[in-house]
Amino acid sequence: MDSIIDLIDEIQDLLDACKKSAFSSGKIAVDKEQITELLQDIRLNIPSEIAQAKRISEKCEKIVQEAHNKANQIIRQAEDQAQKLVLEHEITRQAQAEAEIIVEDAREDAREIRRNAVSYADDLLSDVEEAVTQTLRKVEEESKNALNSIEETTNSLNDFLNDEIDIITGNRDELKN
Repeated sequence: MDSIIDLIDEIQDLLDACKKSAFSSGKIAVDKEQITELLQDIRLNIPSEIAQAKRISEKCEKIVQEAHNKANQIIRQAEDQAQKLVLEHEITRQAQAEAEIIVEDAREDAREIRRNAVSYADDLLSDVEEAVTQTLRKVEEESKNALNSIEETTNSLNDFLNDEIDIITGNRDELKN
């Protein structure tokens, strides 16, 4: 399956390979069926790229959850450590103070891990958002260009055929006179 960018490149290659119109240097004749097929392929690929962005988002959520679990584990370990210190030492105040420091350090580590995981997830999602936005803009631009080219070709053909009809009508009128 081609990526959306590959399909857009195919549209561009098709447009570049088209024959120029005999009546206009800036107009070309395009194979409507080929353009339509490529646009359909683009429509079919957009959901897969969105699914890829969703997988990245889920991966980021998993990283955040793992960081949260790790932080909870660190906190539990710190609390267990604090309890042991209190039970093992006669001077409970000193043990409690040390335990509180350990718990606070663990909580700070947990907050830092979570901040980093959220930042990482945000960066990934930002990159995905930018890629999808650029792809959408490119698809819209290429679609507009293709439609404009088709419209220009149709107008040229209509003008040519109308001119030919005028000539034929004039020739018929001359024959009748």
